[in-house]
Amino acid sequence: AITNDQVSKKSKPVAITNDQVSKESKLVVSSNHNLPVHNEESNAKYIVGGGLLFLILIVIFSGGSGGDAQVQYDGCWAGAFHDGESIISISGCGNDSFKCLDSGFCSINAQKQDDSFNELCVKLDGDKACTTAEYGIAML
Repeated sequence: AITNDQVSKKSKPVAITNDQVSKESKLVVSSNHNLPVHNEESNAKYIVGGGLLFLILIVIFSGGSGGDAQVQYDGCWAGAFHDGESIISISGCGNDSFKCLDSGFCSINAQKQDDSFNELCVKLDGDKACTTAEYGIAML
C-alpha cells in the first residue's frame, strides 16, 4: 500500500489499464477527505422532490378543459393542480377531488409517495391517466 507520506504534492495522476492489473490485484485508495455518504433513503427524498418539481412544470405547460379533477389512490400522493387561474400544490392520502373554474383551462398531476405497484389515477372531464410504477406520476 502507498501511504500519503510516499506521495509528493507534485504527483500526477496515472492511468492504469486493465492489462496492467491482474485478477488477484486489489487497489486501495485512501483519502483524508470526508465525502458525503448517500443512502437509499436520502436518494428517495431527492427523487420525490425532483418529481414534485417536474409535476409543477408539467402543469404549467400542459392541461385540458375545465371541469372536475380527481386523484384516485389508496395510498399517499402529492402533485399540482391548475384550476384555470392559479397553480396549487396538492397532497393527500386516499381519493380527492378538485373544482376547475368555468372560465379556465384545467390540469392535474399526482405522484405516488411509495414504491408499491398499486394503481394511482387522475381524472379530468372523462379523461383518465394512471400509473402503477414505483413513485409513478399520472397527469392530464
